[in-house]
Amino acid sequence: MRASAVVRLASVDEDALLAAAYLMTAAAYVLVSRKGKGGAVELRPKGKTAAKALAAAFRREYANQVLRWSLSRGGLGLRAETLRRALALAEAAGGRTEAPQASLTPEQKAEIAALLAEADADPGPKDPLGITRPWEESRKDR
Repeated sequence: MRASAVVRLASVDEDALLAAAYLMTAAAYVLVSRKGKGGAVELRPKGKTAAKALAAAFRREYANQVLRWSLSRGGLGLRAETLRRALALAEAAGGRTEAPQASLTPEQKAEIAALLAEADADPGPKDPLGITRPWEESRKDR
């Protein structure tokens, strides 16, 4: 059995910690533990990757996830304000779209009907092996 690596962090962002641990599951078995503000991750290699390399990869993933989650949280106020403005505009418009939806003209409807009829009339490609039939249908003959 290969040696495992333990990465200890004094202070952790829980979302980033769990996301980074999940991303490592392709290469290692991952055990996450928390104690106070800190945390630890044990990585047991699934393949031939060295424990030291797994620890370095986890630290990179964790740093990336900390950045990702901080950007996501930082943009929360902007997303909330954008939604508030959109709802205010919708309310000012009476909750309806500005222009009514256009319907199809009789010529367009006739063209669509003709195309659908043409598609229904086409038998499709030949199937000498009978592979396009459902499985149940192909077993009726036997």
